Amino acid sequence: LEPVNRKIHSFNESVDKALIGPVSRGYNAVLPWWAKKGVQNFFRNIRFPIYFVSDVIQGKVTQAGEHTARFVVNTTAGIVGLIDVANEVG
Repeated sequence: LEPVNRKIHSFNESVDKALIGPVSRGYNAVLPWWAKKGVQNFFRNIRFPIYFVSDVIQGKVTQAGEHTARFVVNTTAGIVGLIDVANEVG
């Protein structure tokens, strides 16, 4: 499988140099810290289903409830998760 792996790696490196790298540098140069934090909060918030399923499978009912409450608070009061309100209210 090494020849296939080398081709895939070469493709990924090319895409990274031509597209992902410049977009990433532009993102960091243009957006202020608070906007980047909002994007980070949003993506952390939409990972809720993964955490919830994991908690339920492991039998962590209390933690599943905490993650659910955090998701509901951040999605509603936190403007679709852009603001981490749940962290501020404990």
